[in-house]
Amino acid sequence: MNRVLLCPDSVAFWAKKRMSKKNRNIPIVTRSEFNTNNGIEGLLSSYRNLESIVIVSSHESFLKDIDLKEQFESRGIQVNCQSNFACSLAVNKIKAKKMFDKNNIASIEWSLDAYSATTDFVVKKSNGSMGTSVKYCKKNTNIKLENEYIEPFVEGYEFSVNVFNDRAGKSIVFPSVYKGTTGRSMIHPSNKIRLCSNFKACSEIINQMNDMAIRVGHLIKNIGFMEVEFIVTSSSQVQILEVNPRVSGTLRMASMACNNMCFDLLLDEKEIACNKQLKCSHQTLEIPYMGRATVDEEQNIICTTRASFCFNNYDEMISKIRTVKQMEEECFINDAKNLLFETFFLSN
Repeated sequence: MNRVLLCPDSVAFWAKKRMSKKNRNIPIVTRSEFNTNNGIEGLLSSYRNLESIVIVSSHESFLKDIDLKEQFESRGIQVNCQSNFACSLAVNKIKAKKMFDKNNIASIEWSLDAYSATTDFVVKKSNGSMGTSVKYCKKNTNIKLENEYIEPFVEGYEFSVNVFNDRAGKSIVFPSVYKGTTGRSMIHPSNKIRLCSNFKACSEIINQMNDMAIRVGHLIKNIGFMEVEFIVTSSSQVQILEVNPRVSGTLRMASMACNNMCFDLLLDEKEIACNKQLKCSHQTLEIPYMGRATVDEEQNIICTTRASFCFNNYDEMISKIRTVKQMEEECFINDAKNLLFETFFLSN
């Protein structure tokens, strides 16, 4: 079948590295190429025998992709993309919050009234993404909300769980990603160090997050990839922060950790024979990166705006940090040590 993968520019570089060799001949069209080259008409001109397209949404394209799907299908082209309902929730987090409440899903408390806050709180945009426009406020702060909502600031540990659902609803759950402790500084996610592991010593918490993520995937009619963000409180309560029904920044490292060629799932639904919860073959660390985009498949390293790499022991982790960070390595080594300590502390 003649098909194309349309995906965000930020994903295009590493997508082929998370495909098996049989799929690496499938053309990848980036969003910028698509927009620059006259959209649908330009794509159909370049790929005259196109039969199928896989659309990977970004935080900027959800509503556009609903329309794109209809336009491609009107031309007789088969489309595999995120569900309309999931897209509608992605651009309206207040709607998503109400869905959690309606279905008794444990999530962070929220309000549309900043004056009701009795603790320090966080202000978020209803259509925000990637940590943009998030503000930390002291209690009793007078603030007018404009398409925003508030959540109490919660001390705890942040995790992400990535899930893939096929159109029949079967689920593949990827290993959990640990993103550190919550902080009042509101550091952007791209500037955090993250770790993917099986976290065996806190398996009860991991299983609870996995079960909640699977349930959310079914409720939002997820098709393709979805990330569910969690906070685990100091008293070990598991609460959902939000859901991102797209390829998220944590997917790459989660797929590397369990040796899963995740984009094969999008390109061949036969890959999902049954529901699965994948386990790590090794651990993956991800750190901020400012250098040239590179891939070292032999060393299991992928560098874009973040450097992702697998390791099996402490010495290998240190060595790979030094490989990708060069002169800056010491501060990242210390941060990585702290992250490993935090996960040990959480596990005990």
